[in-house]
Amino acid sequence: MRSVAERVGVTTPSIYRHFKDKDDLMDAVCSDVFGALARALAGAADSAAGPLERLLAQGRAYIDFALANAEEYRIVFMSGCAPKNTDGVLTNDCFSQLLATVEACMEAGVFPASPDGPLPAAMRLFASAHGLASLLICKPWLPWGNTDAMVQAMLLMCAGGCSLEGRLAALAPAELAGELSLLATEPGRRRG
Repeated sequence: MRSVAERVGVTTPSIYRHFKDKDDLMDAVCSDVFGALARALAGAADSAAGPLERLLAQGRAYIDFALANAEEYRIVFMSGCAPKNTDGVLTNDCFSQLLATVEACMEAGVFPASPDGPLPAAMRLFASAHGLASLLICKPWLPWGNTDAMVQAMLLMCAGGCSLEGRLAALAPAELAGELSLLATEPGRRRG
């Protein structure tokens, strides 16, 4: 709290008029960051023509936001300080937007419908975007090549994986290898 007070130019006791403790302050930071991220995701979705385009635009906006706000992203997603209300964070406007987009992809037939709804696919997509964003922030010296191309390829691969999930998820590794080999040699081919 003393460090925060110094950075904003106030006395430490004055911070306690607004925040009862460090956790309360961290919750406020999380709330502000999630609000800004929600606006970035909504803005990205506005220009998308369809649900898949919206998903890709939101994924790009998520990673761009993380990279442009690396310190805030670290605090919210990569520190040991978990918000007290994790259920509230999980269901905030950011994740709700992702859920709605995944559900729209299912309704449009881009992703197979799931008896569990959009949540499992949304969690996998979120984990992928978060993982890449975290690595780009923490390990920028890795041989990423063109970052924009890396982000685009990862987003497309994740969307492709979600599209194939129902058909390929139950296959044994040898059968999966055969199916993936067919897809690799005949990229325009989709098996039913």
